[in-house]
Amino acid sequence: MSHKTESKNEDKDESSVKRLLRWAFRFAVVGFVAGAPLGVIVAVSSIPGCPRMREQARLKPYEQSDFFDDHSSLRHPPQGTVARGSQVLDPEFYYGRKTLPDLRPQSAPAGTAAEESPTAQTPEAPAAQRGQATQDYVTDLPIEVTRQTFETGREQYGVYCVPCHGEAGYGNGVVTRSGYPEPPSFHTERLRGVAAGYIFDVITNGFGQMYSYGARLEPAQRWAVIAYIRALQYSQNAPAEQLGPQDLEQLDLERLEEASP
Repeated sequence: MSHKTESKNEDKDESSVKRLLRWAFRFAVVGFVAGAPLGVIVAVSSIPGCPRMREQARLKPYEQSDFFDDHSSLRHPPQGTVARGSQVLDPEFYYGRKTLPDLRPQSAPAGTAAEESPTAQTPEAPAAQRGQATQDYVTDLPIEVTRQTFETGREQYGVYCVPCHGEAGYGNGVVTRSGYPEPPSFHTERLRGVAAGYIFDVITNGFGQMYSYGARLEPAQRWAVIAYIRALQYSQNAPAEQLGPQDLEQLDLERLEEASP
């Protein structure tokens, strides 16, 4: 009888140990499964070069960058980039031409003036600068000119053109006082007679010392600037017979003031 009792006790002890081992194993598995991701996260976060997304390396606007040749962090859109929905097949509005221009790269003979100009060999350089015919330029503005057009043109002209060309377009902007070459006056006979498309081409692609403003002004804004330039030209060269009595009287007063000592 005593042997049977001892055997039962041993079986109970063995069962208790097994249950404890099973629970210990379960806790170990649960702990491993629950702690593994945390351990991986901690391990990965401690690896150099793997910061959090909000702390990633980035450049602030207008910050200098040694990664690019021009040391500028801001990048222009690739050449020929077109905004979604743009009607680029309209040559008059987008190029100032009657027909779509040939945008294939143009080469120039060695030693010619075209090599000396930074924009002369680019397909977007003004046609006159590349030695091509200029008869294809549109003579008139391909947009409806309204009061808002002149307001937009005046605003953009004041931002981008006044520093060099001056407020009235005589080429006496503030930058010329520091030795910068004076641009031609808009009021010369030659520039009063150039096609509107030619001015659009120059604004878009630059010419000589003038930088390209194609990335700064939308096509509609460029045409608005041209409308304002035409208004400036007319204001300085309007025929006397087209002036009203008040305008003529004002001119007479100004002449008297200029003639008086």
